[in-house]
Amino acid sequence: MILADVPSSPAAQLKQQKRPCCSFNGCVHLCKKLQVVTGDSGFNVRLCNGTDMLLEPGMSNPTILINKVTQQLGHPTQSLIGWLVKEFLVNKNWIVEVKAANLAQIQPNNTVLEVGFGPGLGLQEALQYLTGSNGKLYGLDYSEYMHKTATRRLQDQITSGKVQLILGSVEDIPLPDSSVDRVFHCNCYYFWPDLKKGSAELLRVMKPEALMVTTLRLNTVKTGVSFGLLRGKMWQPEYYMDALQATGFRDVRMEEMEDKGFKFNAIFATASK
Repeated sequence: MILADVPSSPAAQLKQQKRPCCSFNGCVHLCKKLQVVTGDSGFNVRLCNGTDMLLEPGMSNPTILINKVTQQLGHPTQSLIGWLVKEFLVNKNWIVEVKAANLAQIQPNNTVLEVGFGPGLGLQEALQYLTGSNGKLYGLDYSEYMHKTATRRLQDQITSGKVQLILGSVEDIPLPDSSVDRVFHCNCYYFWPDLKKGSAELLRVMKPEALMVTTLRLNTVKTGVSFGLLRGKMWQPEYYMDALQATGFRDVRMEEMEDKGFKFNAIFATASK
């Protein structure tokens, strides 16, 4: 990891320690390069080389930090924890994102929407299928930080008009009725303010018989919940699936899937109009 890549705004929050903590109660892996560890002085961000970046007082309380991480997972901002979330999404979450695009059965001239596109890896994957001249890809996210990150990643496709990134909420999507062929998202519905309103809005913009796919690693989510993440969130798939059915989707189902030893879950739903 290059420290210069950390956004300048949280730099004042950090103190570097050139020694590892002498003791800690446990760790939560955020990405290939980073860990968050609890030590005698509170929470640190530990690099793979043993260097620690100590969070300043105010972030040393475990409950405060866990709640902050939950908030940033749903709405990353340009901050230390927001940057850590971005690194997690790029280094650990990318494969689940790619699987969502794979399973959406995207056709060359489809109009496709990804909800909660994060750093833009799922959008990149979806573009591989949109080879037709009429193929169009929309991304929706309400994080300005993720919008800027994905814009940099997809600048050429945005300039050409193939991709349009929207800064907004799943409850108010600025697209016409019955205009989208495929929708996909990953680890996203936990953070929707209202599952039924979000589901109803997605149904509105989807064409009849359009397919929606969401992916997650349920066991990993449960592990996060055991650490205190997603407190107060409706993370259980049953709540999401009930909302889909209540708002008019059909063939709603969750499947356990595996690809080359990688296990994950996928939820499918078809727009019924």
